Amino acid sequence: FFLLRLVKAIFKAGVYSQIWSRWRSLQSRHHLLTSIVESTTEAILLTDLQGRYVMVNAIATTLFGQPRNAILGKTANELGWTEPHPPITLINTILATGQPQVVKKSLTVDGQRKVYLVRRNVWRNEQGKVAGLLEVLGNITDYIQSQETLVQHTKILDQIHDSVIATDLDGYVTYWNRGAERLHGYTTSEAIGTHISFIYPPDSHHYLQTHLIPTLKHTGGYDTELQLMHRDGTMFDARVSLSMVGDRQGNPTGMIGYSLDITDRKLAERALRDSEERYRSVITVMAEGVVLQGADGQIVACNDSAEHILGLTREQMMGRSSFDFRWGTIH
Repeated sequence: FFLLRLVKAIFKAGVYSQIWSRWRSLQSRHHLLTSIVESTTEAILLTDLQGRYVMVNAIATTLFGQPRNAILGKTANELGWTEPHPPITLINTILATGQPQVVKKSLTVDGQRKVYLVRRNVWRNEQGKVAGLLEVLGNITDYIQSQETLVQHTKILDQIHDSVIATDLDGYVTYWNRGAERLHGYTTSEAIGTHISFIYPPDSHHYLQTHLIPTLKHTGGYDTELQLMHRDGTMFDARVSLSMVGDRQGNPTGMIGYSLDITDRKLAERALRDSEERYRSVITVMAEGVVLQGADGQIVACNDSAEHILGLTREQMMGRSSFDFRWGTIH
């Protein structure tokens, strides 16, 4: 009998030890899961089949503005949320499609209107039966506002006549406005993802890689006048202003360039220089003396004949007026 009782005692001790070990393991897992649920930045809510909340995490309580014990056991409508569909309808829809439901939901939290991305799915009990609805809400207000701002800025940039092109740090196009389409002849869909070198003449690619882009990355900005290419292969003069683009932390994320076609201005400048050179050649060989004075009466230029007629060198005349009493004798 003693040995039998000893064997039973050992057996019970072993069983109790296993039960205790499993209980500690379950307790540890429960603590870990609770820590994860409570530390997440998303609101997590569980309802039963009647729509009553059976579990909410800390973030979820801020949506209602009430403590946890005031939320549990109540439905969304009882807490002030207007739900167009009862939970059982949502559950049946999810079960029928076999896919979680994802919707956007606007809520007033702390007096401010905020937008949340709601992901819904069913949850099951230990027997594997559907026990209710799981909802996970993530605040996407900042993202929505950023997207709206981006759309607005895109619309503004598309109205600009000048070319506006953005690239990543490796030089691949990420943005291409309508001005760029007009200037270069490529559509946005054709340009996006292409290396920016395709708008530069082939003989300038080395300059682009070894000087222009490195200088831009080093200084943060670069202004220059150079030649760019159209889709048909023609080249044109352009004024280009380049800048680095960064994120909110100031880390560089890409480059942006503004280009303006200055072909007409360059042609006018060349025509003016040619005309000036022609007139200078004519004036230089004229027998008549020619003296050019500024608006203040001071001499700014003269030809060789003027030097001979007046008996003064060009250096002696520069900066004087016609009425300067220091004039020497004219012969």
